[in-house]
Amino acid sequence: MAELDPTLNRAHDALRKAYALSQQVDLPEDVRQQRKAEAEKLAVCSEQNEVVINVEEIGITIPETDFMLDLGDNIIVEMQWPTYSTVVEMDLGGSETDQAFAIMRASLAAVHTGEERIDLKGETEAEIQDFLESMNRSQFEKLQNFISDMPALSHDVVFNCSKCEKENKQVLQGMQSFF
Repeated sequence: MAELDPTLNRAHDALRKAYALSQQVDLPEDVRQQRKAEAEKLAVCSEQNEVVINVEEIGITIPETDFMLDLGDNIIVEMQWPTYSTVVEMDLGGSETDQAFAIMRASLAAVHTGEERIDLKGETEAEIQDFLESMNRSQFEKLQNFISDMPALSHDVVFNCSKCEKENKQVLQGMQSFF
């Protein structure tokens, strides 16, 4: 079932209230009709619609990415995109900050210094977290940018409401939209 964007529902409620208020105020008929037309034009019903999506049409956006991030001070981090199974195994029940850190920890593959490469597979989650928390703002933003540019499932859904026949458009993005 595709659900309507809550922002659209709030906008519709506001327009409906404005139109109701215009009925109580002594407005010229042409202005009243204009307000009514505006409210109808943006009308959103709350009907749940079943939408069939052809999974073969779902695309994945894979950006060009540099997996080696130079953090300065002779430190380069080697990044990787977390696999689906890694994401499924993550505890993503916490805050958005906790989720972002979990994804960052899973995305760090290794740390390169001038003399060595430290593979992070052998490090504990707490040690990797300490490393992340030791970063300055600029270094941390580089990791955030890498995470925000990760490949994502995306599909535009267009359907007509079965009740009001209004065309609806919704973008499904990220695994959470599909499962």
